[in-house]
Amino acid sequence: MYYTFPPEVTAKEFRTRITEANGRNYTVSIPAIIHSLFRGLAFEYLASLNLKPREKMLLIHFIDKCRFTSDETTRELAKKTGMSRQTVIAALQSLEKEGLIDRQGEAIIDLTPYVGKMLRYKQLYDIYPKELAELVQFFDRTEQDPVMPLAAFIGKVFSFTPEAPLVRFIRTCLLSGFDPDGLTDEQIATFTGIIESTKYDDGRMLQAASMSREFPSQWQRTLEFYEDGDFKVQNKEYVEPLMNALDKIERILSTPKQVQDFLVGEREGFYKQMTTYFPVLDIRVAGDLERLQKVAQRIVETEERVKMLLKKFMQVAEL
Repeated sequence: MYYTFPPEVTAKEFRTRITEANGRNYTVSIPAIIHSLFRGLAFEYLASLNLKPREKMLLIHFIDKCRFTSDETTRELAKKTGMSRQTVIAALQSLEKEGLIDRQGEAIIDLTPYVGKMLRYKQLYDIYPKELAELVQFFDRTEQDPVMPLAAFIGKVFSFTPEAPLVRFIRTCLLSGFDPDGLTDEQIATFTGIIESTKYDDGRMLQAASMSREFPSQWQRTLEFYEDGDFKVQNKEYVEPLMNALDKIERILSTPKQVQDFLVGEREGFYKQMTTYFPVLDIRVAGDLERLQKVAQRIVETEERVKMLLKKFMQVAEL
């Protein structure tokens, strides 16, 4: 298989040619492959839901566009779906109540909650809604290597190992100051069972872990928080900034640069955000350069411990 990306061809029109062993050539559209796979997953999950026809009609409309947000007004949605405006409003309210969409004002509709539930339903562990949105909408941007999103999409969306959420959970715990020596095999099996569940709530688990750092028996307290029906998940106030901090750490770790080089130029706000959620990175020294060096060292050291603890999780759970 090979590809070209001449300047006169837009990303959305990108094609690749596949040559079979018998010599036949097929020219295929990479965006069409990604969009078809995404629609298939999304429609399969939709078929499993007990929703009214009006709600399914709206979700079909959103899914078919392969976009995770919509700025269409209720009048526009009514015209495009053939429903009355009042029916559209009622359907949006129901979908929001079911936790399948988020709404910001009159015209911003976010499909991320639906996609998150879809990924958990399909037991797709290696990808989060934000990553999936970037891959599905990749061809809205100009890129020089269009084959890579297809490879990443297939690799992540058809992976059935829970390694990615396990890594994020373990990283949160260790950066919060948890003692890995206090973790029992029984607790590991419980954590893994929860994370593998189709009903796993990533935000709930990470908030529970982060808020357990001040308690004795931190691992057990995290389980108790997660399983406590009265434990409130503060999505906007707590979970979203925590996720942003974790995303930042993941970007730092994935860069080919040295961690220390990546941190050059980070302002006080970065360190404040990190230490708010990750006490391990709360390093107080006189000079900015020394703090940069020590924070970089602490990130690298913690990540080595994350890898070691992940092996233990995988061994105990026999994954």
